[in-house]
Amino acid sequence: MYTKGSGDSGECPFIADESSAKSSCGNSRFGCWICTVVKEDKSLNGFIQSGHKELLPLLEFRTWLLGERDKPENRKKHKRNGAVVKRDGKIMFGPFTFEARQMILRKLLKTQLEMQKFYPDLELITLGELKAIDEIWDDEEDLTSTTLLNIYKEVTGKDLPWSEYKSPVFDSNTLDIISKKCAGYNINSDLFNKLIIDTNKYKHFSNNTKLKTAVSKILNQQWLHQDIIEKIEEESNKELENENK
Repeated sequence: MYTKGSGDSGECPFIADESSAKSSCGNSRFGCWICTVVKEDKSLNGFIQSGHKELLPLLEFRTWLLGERDKPENRKKHKRNGAVVKRDGKIMFGPFTFEARQMILRKLLKTQLEMQKFYPDLELITLGELKAIDEIWDDEEDLTSTTLLNIYKEVTGKDLPWSEYKSPVFDSNTLDIISKKCAGYNINSDLFNKLIIDTNKYKHFSNNTKLKTAVSKILNQQWLHQDIIEKIEEESNKELENENK
């Protein structure tokens, strides 16, 4: 298997003496086909070069994802906890935006359909994983509660098992008003959606402590106050420079 993964036609050498060892085809092994930590998955490329052309959709998806990963418009400028991380004066990317995550899921499902033409039982993403993603989206940004369900239906033509049990938090007219108000008052829609989701989650609690804590946590994220933080840092640096003169 690893001989094919290396793209070589010969045998995979067994290394017994490190002093005289030559490169083994085992060097091509790589655990996760989708991991973008390395630029090239040599094992996947090796299998394709050895004649497994049916694996091309996997390579194409991975190459596409590498390109999308580095586009600023696809990434948030803060971490999931709201922290802003700088390196050499540059703000580092945070997680993918909600729009980018939808795009990636749609592309992955299409790739899965392509792969299932050759391997009918192959799952690039399981129902359990889709359910977990759906719950995360509901908890973070999706006021419709149906975005993932709609993407799955659009790509596969099928409904997910839990589709019939879900309904939007708000009707389409209310969602349209929220979107227009955010745009009109220049309010970050992700922030506003999260405030609405947490308010809706805790609104029936007799003790409003959890609601207050959730709202406070959202509104005190570092990225919301980054301009003030940078101004304070700038003034502090000037004071230090004056003291050192």
